[in-house]
Amino acid sequence: MPKIVDHDHRRLEILDGCLSLFADHGYAKLSMRQLASSLGMTTGTLYHYFSSKKDIFEALFRQSQMENIRLVVSRFEADTTAEERLLILKGFVFENQERLRDILKIALEYQRVQSQEEASVILEAFDGYKAAFRTHLGAQDNAAELILSLIFGLLVQGIFDPNTDIGGQLEIIPNILAI
Repeated sequence: MPKIVDHDHRRLEILDGCLSLFADHGYAKLSMRQLASSLGMTTGTLYHYFSSKKDIFEALFRQSQMENIRLVVSRFEADTTAEERLLILKGFVFENQERLRDILKIALEYQRVQSQEEASVILEAFDGYKAAFRTHLGAQDNAAELILSLIFGLLVQGIFDPNTDIGGQLEIIPNILAI
């Protein structure tokens, strides 16, 4: 009897494995052969699920954005206030800062090596985060932009200075809705 493979689940497993590889080695330095070898599969198997390294990166970035939003929103109750939701967001960023930094590192490098048009997936993700802030936090456009800038700015600062007090800096987030 042939083995039944859940292709969607396998794609997600591949993407999960690629995040740390891209973060550790950089987008430009990794080949499909290196990705496949590091993931313990053949190049042919990897190409079965993704047509190119760019395809992997874009799927990884979109999946990460959707999963981050889903994880934060899943912590909300129906009667959670906007201020409490911001505190939940703050906690999520603090708890997941290493993974979020890895995502941001590969996004910055991808932006560097691709044309502006090819790197549009990054801007689409930023727009998705801002839309989620508006929808789930009740933030106005300028507040959603500021929340995104603060979080990503702190993550970048943490890349350069691992001693950055992200938790302390994130304390300002609940004040942003007043803007």
